[in-house]
Amino acid sequence: CCSNYVRSGAASHSRSNMQTVSIMLRWLLLAAAFAIGQRADAYSRWQIATNTTLQAKLAREHLLKNNINANDKNVMKERLLIPILHSHSTNVSELSRDERDLAYHYALKRAVDSLIEYLMPTTTLDIFIFLRPKHMAGAPEWLTNNSHVLMLPIHEAGYQMPHHMLRPKDMGWSTWDSDDYRMMGDWRLTFQPAFAREMGYQYVLQYDSDSCIGRPAKINLVSFMRDNKLWLANNPWFFNELDGYFVGLPELTAFWLRTRGRKPVGCIFDYTRPHDLSGLMSMANGSSAGHNPEGWTGWQGYMLSGHFMVMDLDWWFDRYMQDYVQLVVRTGAHIEHRWNELSVQSMMWQVFVPEQHFHSFKESEIEGHHGRREFGGWGRH
Repeated sequence: CCSNYVRSGAASHSRSNMQTVSIMLRWLLLAAAFAIGQRADAYSRWQIATNTTLQAKLAREHLLKNNINANDKNVMKERLLIPILHSHSTNVSELSRDERDLAYHYALKRAVDSLIEYLMPTTTLDIFIFLRPKHMAGAPEWLTNNSHVLMLPIHEAGYQMPHHMLRPKDMGWSTWDSDDYRMMGDWRLTFQPAFAREMGYQYVLQYDSDSCIGRPAKINLVSFMRDNKLWLANNPWFFNELDGYFVGLPELTAFWLRTRGRKPVGCIFDYTRPHDLSGLMSMANGSSAGHNPEGWTGWQGYMLSGHFMVMDLDWWFDRYMQDYVQLVVRTGAHIEHRWNELSVQSMMWQVFVPEQHFHSFKESEIEGHHGRREFGGWGRH
């Protein structure tokens, strides 16, 4: 009996690996075809970063294989997209040499398991995990043989540091963060929503590879967002960011408002001193509003948590929203100064979302966590 079980398990694992190899080979062929004729200059940067054709093809095939009509727009609008960007190998034998990478691996498993256990009973959802092709090899069966999950290769052309658009690092880049970390923010501002729209989703749950849900959800996230006419909803945790992580963003936003002749419809001036457009500037007289609560001026840098946030794509792809996002991306400053997606999305919330279209989730509705303290690492939220 045991021998049969071992043979059966080995055969299942072999099939899973063959499926992964098949995806990777098809990906390489498609990527090579796509790369022909692409230009990596400032004019094509937006098109390259938002090209989703190859991943969407693989994703649709996966859904159709599991009897989900991915070609029906009405079907897709009722489903929640959860794209997870994971920058580590999924091969446990490789990770065993690095405790930190191993912690990320098991955090990813908990992230996926908690979605299936606690959110799927109330919300129809699709989980796509984006990795570099080399990190897909040797993935465990809970990733390769799971009808609720599909690994997709990162499009390298849209994830590489666009040095042709950026200043040299010795010319005043902010903070110490790695290239991969900076490009994660670019990926979430460009590719993530573009992929969702290409697939036909209306709502996206932005979810880290080490996020998790703490208990069974009480709401259907798609119905909740739609019924309450919400454009943006966030985990109930906010914080004051250090000024080095958003330097220049308030000035760029003020430039956008002045040159487009627009006025904020959100709560932005609650977080500036003075409480008007003249206060929309990088923070002065303090490294954080939390460190110097009385003396700071400019924009407070009050941030969404970002690791558990639902967005309405009808809002995101509004012509003015897209004009703003494209301005940010084409400056390259979101990379150089490590604004990433969080500072930009927090600014978008405060400038572009009226109070009645924003919601902070209650734990009685859904409880999203972050970090690995409860599961072998650091930090709730």
